[in-house]
Amino acid sequence: MKGRIENGNIKLYKTLPEVHRGAQGVVLSFRKASKDVLEANGYFDVIKPSFDARTQEKSGIYWNEEDKVFTYDVTDKVFTDEDLLNVKLTLKSEVRRKCGEMLKDSDWKVIRQVERGVDMSDSDKQERLNILEECDRLETEIEAIDNYIDALNYKVQYFPTEEEEI
Repeated sequence: MKGRIENGNIKLYKTLPEVHRGAQGVVLSFRKASKDVLEANGYFDVIKPSFDARTQEKSGIYWNEEDKVFTYDVTDKVFTDEDLLNVKLTLKSEVRRKCGEMLKDSDWKVIRQVERGVDMSDSDKQERLNILEECDRLETEIEAIDNYIDALNYKVQYFPTEEEEI
């Protein structure tokens, strides 16, 4: 991508014109012109820095005289405790929803036991206990997160294997 200052504004070109009429005359096959010819006619590279839109902001494009390029600055966003709290609440909500889904298949057994006194099997009780303990573990992990970026990068992992915990 190239950029050029026209009438005091930066104009970006994804595709260069095939023909350019400038102070130095007409240049045919302008798209294929050398870097020197492009720059002599005011067309310079546009450098797009990489950035994480969740945690950083990109400024408006500007001309960098020293490097002879058009570029953007990247700055870190400032996050508040409320931002962290909102991400943590979203993560906990996701955990609770997933745990509810995992418990759903045996909920009827709990209701049957409470309403009619029909005992659940020990394996069903243990499976539910494992799910509930895993949900508690995840909520505790989430609650311990103390900065926004770590909260954004947190991946909810149910029943991780030993390799995944490392």
